[in-house]
Amino acid sequence: MRIGVFLSFTIVAAFLATPTSAAGKTAKFVGALQFTTVNANCTDGPASGSIFPSRFKPFKANVTSGSSLSILDNYDAKAYRLDNKLFGSSYVRVGYGDTVYVTTPASDAPVYLKITKSVPAMSTLTSTTPTVYLEGTIKNPSGQIGQEACEASFTASFVQKH
Repeated sequence: MRIGVFLSFTIVAAFLATPTSAAGKTAKFVGALQFTTVNANCTDGPASGSIFPSRFKPFKANVTSGSSLSILDNYDAKAYRLDNKLFGSSYVRVGYGDTVYVTTPASDAPVYLKITKSVPAMSTLTSTTPTVYLEGTIKNPSGQIGQEACEASFTASFVQKH
């Protein structure tokens, strides 16, 4: 019995002590996002010029389950997620989540997101990339019925979260 326990402990300890390469780590970035232009259909926000703390995680095969972009403000957090893919330059329907301090609005309408510029290129981002700059647009940023034609363009700058 002691040999079996010792052997199991040794195998687990060896596994935990095995270093992971930078290629196997998840790249996570923190920074700020600014809405630069908002069309007239955005009657319920966001406001052009608004700046929010933000987080970004790009998809990496066999490491993360998807891409995500989160926007935080004083009252809620909005999270946009795309499973098993990188965000791209064309609109793609994304999963949307919203936590609101007081109430939660009805969010039955689809949300779309596109990244029109990524420096460095989205496909090259790793856990050793120090900074990322993004430009893009979110269609119906709050997922609200009646706001489907709302388009809010943004710029965002991020640094690697360690």
